Amino acid sequence: MRSHHSLSRRLLAATVASVAIVLASLPAGPAVGAELSGWSYVRGGLEPVASARTWVLQGEKLQNGSCRYRYASGPTEIPIGGWVVRSIALDPAHCRKLMEEGSPTSFEADAPDVTSIFATASAQKAGDGVYGIASTQGAWQRVVWKDVAGLLVNADLTQINWTYNGSTVSAGSTTGGWFWNTATQWQLGAHSVSNLYGPGSSYYRGHSEAVFSNSYFCRPLPTVYTYYYYNRVWGHPNGTATRSQSSDSIDECLPLHYDIESAYGQWG
Repeated sequence: MRSHHSLSRRLLAATVASVAIVLASLPAGPAVGAELSGWSYVRGGLEPVASARTWVLQGEKLQNGSCRYRYASGPTEIPIGGWVVRSIALDPAHCRKLMEEGSPTSFEADAPDVTSIFATASAQKAGDGVYGIASTQGAWQRVVWKDVAGLLVNADLTQINWTYNGSTVSAGSTTGGWFWNTATQWQLGAHSVSNLYGPGSSYYRGHSEAVFSNSYFCRPLPTVYTYYYYNRVWGHPNGTATRSQSSDSIDECLPLHYDIESAYGQWG
């Protein structure tokens, strides 16, 4: 893991209306042919995903003509091979994103002009040692927004490490990482990382959050914001991990692609 810097500030409270997520029953695998009719900004050069399915993320058209998207995904177990959810085509005229999810074959690297900082929260707690031999595990989730050229504009990472023995968890630590593209004038605002143990050490949970802004991206329209309300990973006594996230793009006058990546081990 890269070097960590001790930075921790609470995210500014924001209350927003949820945007409906409309699921579409489409054939498995990447959308092709007639499925892309009416879609623009089709994303190319993506590594294939296994067991793929596609669906539509429906956003909200704002009065100034820009779009707003919020996507909150409930807790789901991370498969052994990892998981990715990503937009593969955009329709800004109707504020829609065509999404694909499945098991990844690889995770993309960041460009060299991306700035990053990290902060760590750790909480030592002894397990009961009653059942099984203690083992350690790591798991992470990164939520990413990219422009139509495929360049990362900002991202939020939650990495956890924990010890488990089959009945309890212990020795947990959480790293929050934040990434933004200075070449395209993105800025990091309030951000924080935290952790907690479930009742009776029944789980260990890491949590990170952040807000990014860009006042140059859409001039003369309002400043663009991306909110990471929460990015959470749970470690369980059996060594499995669960992930969940909620993020939002507001005043998106230019289309942005969207990725959620999660896997076991150490990110990077």
